Amino acid sequence: MLRPPLLLKNSKRSQGYLSYSIIGFAPSSSAAKVLSELKIQSETVARLLVFGTTTTD
Repeated sequence: MLRPPLLLKNSKRSQGYLSYSIIGFAPSSSAAKVLSELKIQSETVARLLVFGTTTTD
């Protein structure tokens, strides 16, 4: 299993204290799934390039 960097975990933890959203853009669907397991909204880079938006827009 892929282990996300500590920076992602700390960023997610800080999100509750600050007023910003974190969206992870991953190169593959399996990498996006890892981000989702950390409760980080994620999209693939391909989706961003094709649709030009995220699902929250």
